[in-house]
Amino acid sequence: MNRLKSAKKVITSFAYVIIITVGYKILTVKVPNSELKIEYKRQTSSDHRVTLDLPESLQAVRVCSQQERIFNLMEYCKKKWHQNDRPSSPNLAGRSLVDHRHRLTYCGISKAGSTMLKSLILEANGLNLTELLKSDDPLYFVHLQKYINDNRVKLMSQIRKSEQKSILANYSHILSVRHPLDRLWSYYRDKILYDDRSAGHHRRVASILKEFRAGIFASNKSLAGMRFPQDILGPPTFHEFITWIHRHKTLEEHWIPMERVCHPCSIDWRAILRVETMPVDGEIMLKHLNRRRSKLPVRHSHDPNGMSHEYFSKKLNGYNTISRDVMEYFINLYKRDMQMFGYGWHNETNVAYCVINTDNGRCC
Repeated sequence: MNRLKSAKKVITSFAYVIIITVGYKILTVKVPNSELKIEYKRQTSSDHRVTLDLPESLQAVRVCSQQERIFNLMEYCKKKWHQNDRPSSPNLAGRSLVDHRHRLTYCGISKAGSTMLKSLILEANGLNLTELLKSDDPLYFVHLQKYINDNRVKLMSQIRKSEQKSILANYSHILSVRHPLDRLWSYYRDKILYDDRSAGHHRRVASILKEFRAGIFASNKSLAGMRFPQDILGPPTFHEFITWIHRHKTLEEHWIPMERVCHPCSIDWRAILRVETMPVDGEIMLKHLNRRRSKLPVRHSHDPNGMSHEYFSKKLNGYNTISRDVMEYFINLYKRDMQMFGYGWHNETNVAYCVINTDNGRCC
């Protein structure tokens, strides 16, 4: 019931239809923790002022075309991959969604707009998600898995290998990505700070609290048996969460490197969509689905500005307290993701940015 109430609260605060925001603005989102203020800034081609203290060479001034994004990925793959190293299995992207009606596949990465984009695909295949949103069916909020098993829409892993080869050769393939350090922050915000009590997440919260606040547990025996110790102690801080991952080298679907999920160098992509530019990129998905618009939500209640505008750089103050060795671990963990998709991290200012250098200037 708690999950359902929370989910309904999310839906009531969603905005409908994809909005393209123009102009120049700085947006600040404050959440209940002083270390977690986020600042966004969008630039247009006519605005060349320094963004969030970034050197100008790291500032994108426009949204990249799909050709530019795909070319950047291909150049990376040519340099970093030898032909003999490329995986040959046709089940490379077993978690991809296969839409037979529109002859496309979509590889959805957790915390990279995957629930919204899967929803668009299912809606385009006749599922009335508008009605589903009004229902009491909590499975909608578990990434719609109940509905990904019919003849029109399946997971690649549900399809015979002989058919997978034909799909990989003949369908259009779409991928969505997000700055990896922002994905990590997004998981913390949505699942820990805002207290998602589904089984996997609340057990993780309890483990982190017991590890980092062991003294409090030792002096208060009643905490040991509590299912939700955060009710007394509050949620783990971002510092505790990040340090916990570093200590245990724990990788989970919400922050595992993107290149380990979708094998970007092994598939010929038709489109690479970014969370950072979803107002534009969402329309690319709609075009592939032969739709002009959707009534589905494209905005998350925990980040009300996050998908309503384009942001090419984002200051993540939560990383201010993270030690150098821990930051180096995450930068190395996500090094391939950042190189493949034009993401970067500016240590001096804790700014996550997106920039690809092209013959026509810097873009995201």
